[in-house]
Amino acid sequence: MTSLTRSSEEYRSVSMRRSFNKRSSWGDDQRRKKKVGYDTCDHSDDRILQQDMPPALQRVEGSSKLLEESSYSLKHDPYSVPARKKLIDGARGILQGTSALLLCFDESEVRKIIRICRKVNDYVAVSEVIESMADLQQFVKDISPVLHDVTNDVNLRQQELTHQVHREILIRCLDSIKTIAPVLICSMKTSIELGTPIHVKDMLKPWPIETL
Repeated sequence: MTSLTRSSEEYRSVSMRRSFNKRSSWGDDQRRKKKVGYDTCDHSDDRILQQDMPPALQRVEGSSKLLEESSYSLKHDPYSVPARKKLIDGARGILQGTSALLLCFDESEVRKIIRICRKVNDYVAVSEVIESMADLQQFVKDISPVLHDVTNDVNLRQQELTHQVHREILIRCLDSIKTIAPVLICSMKTSIELGTPIHVKDMLKPWPIETL
């Protein structure tokens, strides 16, 4: 029976090894997240993201060090006031820094969608000067992939939202795009065949693309 039980020294040794392994694993996880964050900055063409993300990454990194230091100190002195303060500050910094990182990335994704929407608007503006079927065919060829991108990105976006009202707004926008885009093409074709001008802006007044 005695051989199956551990002495207090053995328990302490096992506990320290487990704690060290957990800290090592947790530290490795934080380093991986840091690398992903900086890689995102380096490969992004979003200047706002490149400006806002590094401070958030540095805050997470600094807070991680506080947690590691507090873990080591509390292991030797569970009642250490400075260690407890580091623990609290580190945990708070991790939460706030992680929230800042997620917000930076989220806002960057929104800006990406807005850029695509503006590209669609630019194409739509060209539609009023198209006078031949050849021009119309090229217009459809050019605008189709852009419309596909905007509908796909907005659809993915609405699936991520937790606010029901905002989700419904984006869904209505998607429905409007799917309805009005074919009508626009047909109207342009009719306009070319009849030789009458088409007022695209009046047609697209119900198109809420500016709200995306």
